[in-house]
Amino acid sequence: MLDLVIVLGGAALQILLAAIALYLALRLPAPLAAKPWIAGIALCSLAGLAMTGVAMLQSERRQAELRSENATLHSQLAQAQESSTVAAKIDQLNQQIGELKSQLGRGAAAPRSVTEEQQKMLPTLLREAGGVCELGIRHAQGSPESEQFAAALAGLMQQAGWKLRWPQLLVQDKEAPGVWVMVHREADAPQCAKVLLASLNAVGIEARGVEVTALAAGTFDLLVGMP
Repeated sequence: MLDLVIVLGGAALQILLAAIALYLALRLPAPLAAKPWIAGIALCSLAGLAMTGVAMLQSERRQAELRSENATLHSQLAQAQESSTVAAKIDQLNQQIGELKSQLGRGAAAPRSVTEEQQKMLPTLLREAGGVCELGIRHAQGSPESEQFAAALAGLMQQAGWKLRWPQLLVQDKEAPGVWVMVHREADAPQCAKVLLASLNAVGIEARGVEVTALAAGTFDLLVGMP
């Protein structure tokens, strides 16, 4: 705005000088009117006026460019704010979906337990192994449900006269779901391991056998994994 006022003021001054020169040229006597200084004033005024016009055009062009740049920046800022808002809403929705899935998962999977019939049948079947069986019992780390189910099974095994030992330290990449009878190799699996696997499935507790070469030969463990 200040630039425009300055340019307009300069243009007004140039017009005033040109008018004065024209007035002197018309009103003064011929010898004075013909003096070069009057023509010089007029020419300088006209040249200044032309330069002022050019400056005004350049100023208007620059202002138009600034207005365009300002509009572009406003548009980009609005788009950035909109994108940020959308991203925040998406993150919020994903979090809510995760919480709902977690709640549904907890509600859908009922804790495993040993029924009264299984409490009667399992010790009877385990005694058929004869002799003394010894095993380690493992459960999924950080899962109270798995720990409680493993403790219930351990109690039934002790009722059958089986002995429990501390399980051998093994490195597990991930927690496996379900119930597993772990042996070093299937080919030389202990008879007690075979009886345990068959007895669990016979009473309705789904269990599977698995080879774990890191386990000491001649031993076996029971793993109660995630539900």
